Amino acid sequence: MGGGADDENTIPSLFQQQNPHLNVYNHGQLAYNSRQNLDALITLYEQGKHSDVVIFYDGVNDAAFLCPSDVEVPGHRLVPMFRGKLYTSYFNMAKEAMGKVFFENLILLSKKLNPADRDDMYNCVSSPKKAQAIADFMLTNWEIAHDIVTSRGGQFYAVLQPAAYIGEPRTDHIELGPILGDNFRQVYKLIRQKISEKQYPWIYDLSTSFDGQEYIFIDFCHVSPNGNQIMASEIDKYVPLK
Repeated sequence: MGGGADDENTIPSLFQQQNPHLNVYNHGQLAYNSRQNLDALITLYEQGKHSDVVIFYDGVNDAAFLCPSDVEVPGHRLVPMFRGKLYTSYFNMAKEAMGKVFFENLILLSKKLNPADRDDMYNCVSSPKKAQAIADFMLTNWEIAHDIVTSRGGQFYAVLQPAAYIGEPRTDHIELGPILGDNFRQVYKLIRQKISEKQYPWIYDLSTSFDGQEYIFIDFCHVSPNGNQIMASEIDKYVPLK
């Protein structure tokens, strides 16, 4: 909901426009998966910032950036990039982090680029246990977040994000990495199975909301403002705000 749209056309901003009586806050961060979102939620509560309604919008970063072979579960895509740098001098670590690691990954994640697509890049297809661990990991993070919010009087909802590899969106205008696609679909299949099994009324599988003939995706996950408008309307339709 970031790359591809300016601040006025993010999902939270469009949702705010549809619900002017609400105060909507966007706490989305670059490359966060469901675990980092859970950590951020806990931090907000520790700071005394409680919300009546909390919505997690997850899936893409869990599937795409936990599937690389050098990433463990639980984990984060940037961890291997910083590993080995922790014992260098502060100056060198900061210089590399800001000048190379952070900048290169900002380009990778925010612009119209796909992650590298090599046979050895991902292992969610070759390691079914890892794919299952990612699905379990995400659902567990959602369950913990739900317990934290509802035990404090709030409403919690989780939304499974659309992606260009899922369903039947129009993608003839973009290049999609087939190896990432295979691994991505493997994880999403397991996530959707768990959602179906759990049948939690507070989880919404909106992963196929962009199916159709309209151009929406600008890469495998980021969308143009029309996609964010669709998603804001979908959330407004499904989430029963009190």
